[in-house]
Amino acid sequence: RIPRTLRHELSNPMSTVQTSLELLADETDPMQQARLRAAAERGIAKLDSTLSRVTEAVSLEDALREDVLYPVDLRKLLQDYGAIQAEQHPRLRWKIDVPDAPVVVDAHALRLEQLLDKLIDNALDFTPDQGRIWLRVRDHLTAVSLSVENEGVGLVSTPSDDLFQLFSSSRQDATGVHLGLGLYIVRAIAESFGASPQIESTGRGVRVTLQGFRRPGGLTGCN
Repeated sequence: RIPRTLRHELSNPMSTVQTSLELLADETDPMQQARLRAAAERGIAKLDSTLSRVTEAVSLEDALREDVLYPVDLRKLLQDYGAIQAEQHPRLRWKIDVPDAPVVVDAHALRLEQLLDKLIDNALDFTPDQGRIWLRVRDHLTAVSLSVENEGVGLVSTPSDDLFQLFSSSRQDATGVHLGLGLYIVRAIAESFGASPQIESTGRGVRVTLQGFRRPGGLTGCN
């Protein structure tokens, strides 16, 4: 499935580059030449971006097997991460909802931030100006969960489990259909911590929840 999907995703930018270069060969107007060069450069940039994201996704599982997990306070990590995001994206309203006490799980802090980066990148693409993004940690003693929710465009009728597969996507922004690599990376990292991802429409946007983080000492965070 990967080669077939890649061919589809790469064909449009490749066509843009080829057409622009063919027209550029016969074009004498400097303004038109500049426009065609810019179009070719955009196509090349899209090709490079797509290949970089695919490389990241398909090499991730090998890297995760080499990671050593250690106790991480999910509450503090989310507070610090959310504060940085609020500073970087002041056009949005941010809500950080965490327990009063530390919530310690077996994880890897840098991988958790990588996971959050993917969820936030996705949320930013679909949240309108002055829209809200919620970051939450829930600790019910027998269950630890982390969720990211955004206001904005909801999901189409695609089974939620399918959205965490490689090259699956259900939403569009102004640039077109997403490759779906971000949610695949989210799933791979979450599962390395013993958590399972779920995605759902909320009526006002979309929520992604990761449930079942392992606690230090091998205790499960599942119901």
